[in-house]
Amino acid sequence: MIKQFKNLIRRIKFYLRKADIKLSNDVSDNLEISTLRKNGVIFKKSSEINDSGLTEIVNYCSKIINADDFKKKCEKITNAKNNSNLHKKYKIDITDIFDENILSNLEKKSLMPSIAKKYFKKVAYMNNFAITKDVFVNNPPLHTQIFHRDGDSFFLLKFFIYLNKVNESNGPFQYLKSSHINNDEFSKKKIESKSHENLLTYCGNVGDIIIADTNGYHKGKQILKETESRYLLTFMYSDKNFYQK
Repeated sequence: MIKQFKNLIRRIKFYLRKADIKLSNDVSDNLEISTLRKNGVIFKKSSEINDSGLTEIVNYCSKIINADDFKKKCEKITNAKNNSNLHKKYKIDITDIFDENILSNLEKKSLMPSIAKKYFKKVAYMNNFAITKDVFVNNPPLHTQIFHRDGDSFFLLKFFIYLNKVNESNGPFQYLKSSHINNDEFSKKKIESKSHENLLTYCGNVGDIIIADTNGYHKGKQILKETESRYLLTFMYSDKNFYQK
C-alpha cells in the first residue's frame, strides 16, 4: 500500500511540475538535445568537445591530480572516512583538494548552462558540483552502485566528466536507456529485466563526458580491483536554485 501511495505521489508531482515538456523536441533542437530527450543520456569523447570552458576545467583538474602531493591529500581524506561511520566508504569526496572558485568560474565559461537551459526549456541553475574518488570496497553493491533515480527534482541534468581512464573494472557509468520517460516507480523491475536491450555502459578517457537526465535509472559500477579507482567530476543542474536563501 505504501509503495502504491509513493508511486501515485511521484506521478502527481511529475504532472504538476509539467516535467513532460522536456521530453518533446523543438525545431531548434540540435542532434545532441534530440538524442538526450529520446535516450536520457549522451556520451561525448573529449576529442569531439568544442568547448573551451570544459577543456580548461579538465586541464585544471588534471594538473591537480598529477601534482606530487595529490596522493597524500587523497590518503588523508580516505583515512578520515575509513575511521568514520559513513556508509558510502567506496565514494570519497575530494572536492576540497581543488579550488572551487576556479571551477565555478570555468563552469560559467562552458556550454553546460546553455545545454541545461535548452533541455529544460526554462531557466537552469548549477546547484552543485563535486569531485569524487571511487575505490574498491569488499561489499555487495550499495547506494549509487545500484540502479536508482535522483529525487531532487524532475528537472535534473548532470554532467559526469571522467578525470582518469575508466574501463569495465573501475566503475563505468551505466544508464537504462529512455528510463527517464517513465515516471512510474513500478517500471524499474520491468526495465532491468530488459537490461540487455536498454543497458548503456560508458567506458572512456580523461575529459570524456556523459550528460544524463538522472530521473532515469543509473548507477556507477563497483570498482572490481583494489589497485583501481575512478575520479569523477559531476555538475548538477536544475530549474530551481536549491540553495537560494
